[in-house]
Amino acid sequence: MAFVYRYVFSLMMFFAAVSVFSQESSGWTLQSCIDYALENNDDIQLSKVDRQIADVEVKSAKGAWLPSLSFSSNQSYGNHPYGDPANSYNGSYNFSANWTVFDGSRTSAIDAAKVSQQSAAQSLAQSQNSVIESVLNIYIQILYCDEAIKVQQNALTTLEAQRDRSKGLYNAGSISISDYAQVEAQYSAQNYSVVSAQNSARDYRMQLCQLMGIPVDLSLNVSSISYDSAAVMAAIPDYMSIYQAALSVRPEVKSRELAIESANYNIKTARAGFYPTISLGASVGTANGEKSSLSFVDQVKNNWSNSVGMSLNVPIMTGRKNKSALEKAKLRKSSSEIELQSAKDQLLWNIERVWLNAINAQENYKAAKAKVEAVEQSYALVAKQFEVGLKNPTDLLAQKDELLSAQQALLQSKYTAIYNINLLRFYAGERFL
Repeated sequence: MAFVYRYVFSLMMFFAAVSVFSQESSGWTLQSCIDYALENNDDIQLSKVDRQIADVEVKSAKGAWLPSLSFSSNQSYGNHPYGDPANSYNGSYNFSANWTVFDGSRTSAIDAAKVSQQSAAQSLAQSQNSVIESVLNIYIQILYCDEAIKVQQNALTTLEAQRDRSKGLYNAGSISISDYAQVEAQYSAQNYSVVSAQNSARDYRMQLCQLMGIPVDLSLNVSSISYDSAAVMAAIPDYMSIYQAALSVRPEVKSRELAIESANYNIKTARAGFYPTISLGASVGTANGEKSSLSFVDQVKNNWSNSVGMSLNVPIMTGRKNKSALEKAKLRKSSSEIELQSAKDQLLWNIERVWLNAINAQENYKAAKAKVEAVEQSYALVAKQFEVGLKNPTDLLAQKDELLSAQQALLQSKYTAIYNINLLRFYAGERFL
């Protein structure tokens, strides 16, 4: 049996490895990263266990309606030093059943357990949303870093050619040693920028691996998504329309609504403390003893007894226990109502912030795109003048820095817009771009 368990476990690990390898071969898409993280993330697994516990609580609350049945037996051995006989043995055997016919809190307890069950489902959805948003953020950061690396590498290639050209001009006596040294320093600084961009890409890949629960792979194959200007400049709905859509789908709002519903059932439970409780009971039993002259069978027969009864418990004075419980239940409902409004306010603030970030990023993108086009033309002109000796390396490097800065600003605004637009779509319950 142990061999079978080890075989099944090994088989499961093999298929998991095959799945990861398959994704690595074809490239991890945004959706495949999300799906894998939702299946393997530890926080989500814990939330699933909490939901299963809530399912059991519902069954437990329903089980309170069922009668109880128990068997008890008592076996005793007594010692009587001055008696005759000195030792004795006695036994008793009893079956008892009990059924609570009326208990005011029982119905509300089942309803409250069902609400808790729904609340656990919303908590699971919240954990899933958190993971999805984290994957989206990290995935977009990886795309940004990968494209930034290309921009930095292109700049390094251009600087390398300019460094070689400057070396020739220096050897020919056309530029000074300080001008040539400045080009060398700029080349070294640009090489550092390439390495820094590569380090950032590796760091985000590590974060994505950890989020998905797979071994860290610093060269994780992420499928590139080509976002054109149309995607970056996609129409952004009014934030109030996004907020209205989010109210019906966001679990953080639904869980607060369920908390109010649960508070109502808790109030009913507290009120039930003022009601009487009616129970039915029955028992059958017998006993035997060593001192009796009768046989065991005759003792069991003669000592056989049956009983049935009803009990009524009416609370009259409980030391303010029930009244205090009711007051606290009402106060907790008020607290839940405040928390619901707070959750709605927080959702609105989050949407407003993301909406404004998306609008600003689009405006920055338009401005950065125009600037890149203008600086590219200016840089091309200065580069030609440098080739014929009309511009010194300082002028060329200054223009190159301005172009690289403009390209970086364009990339930053592009992916900032894409991230925030996708986040708004997620808030509204829509698919990612």
